[in-house]
Amino acid sequence: MTQEFRKTTFNNGLRVLTERHEGVPSATVGVWIEAGAVYEKPEERGLSHLLEHMVFKGTSRRSLQQIAAVSDSLGGQINACTERELVCFHARVLAEQAPLALELLCDFLTCPTLDARDLETEKHVVLEEIKSVEDSPEELVEELFQQTIWPDSAWSFPILGAPENVAHFPRAT
Repeated sequence: MTQEFRKTTFNNGLRVLTERHEGVPSATVGVWIEAGAVYEKPEERGLSHLLEHMVFKGTSRRSLQQIAAVSDSLGGQINACTERELVCFHARVLAEQAPLALELLCDFLTCPTLDARDLETEKHVVLEEIKSVEDSPEELVEELFQQTIWPDSAWSFPILGAPENVAHFPRAT
C-alpha cells in the first residue's frame, strides 16, 4: 500500500494537508481553526465553544433538517470539537463522499445562520456541559491543573467557557 503526503499553501495563507492511502475505501476530512480558549478575552470565554455548537443548527445553504439529511446520506460521521488552541470540524466518510462532506464543513464555516432562537437553546446545552465537568473527575482535574499551572493566563481559561459569559452572549457577539 502506497502513501502520499502533500502540503499546499495558498496565497491567502490557507494550508491544505493531504495524506493518501492507496486502496483505503474511507476518507477523513477536517478543518482546523486557530481559535479557542487561549485566544479569547475574559469577556469572550466560551464563545469559540458556543459557535462550534451553533454552526450545526443551519447555514444559508442548508437548514438543520438538510444538514441532518446530508450527514445521514454520507454514511459516516460529522462532528466538531473545541480545544484550547483550536476548533476542529471533521468528517469520516466513504472516500467517494469526501467532497460532499468537505462542502458541508465549509458551509459551517462560511455561512452559518446563527439564529437567535437556536442561540438560546445552545446556550442551555453549553451551560449543562459546563456543569457536567464537576461530575467528571478527569475533566475537573484537567481544569484545576490548567488553572494551577497557568494562573492569570489564557491557558487557565476553561475550554467550555465561563457560565456567566455563555448565558449572556448576544447574537451580535
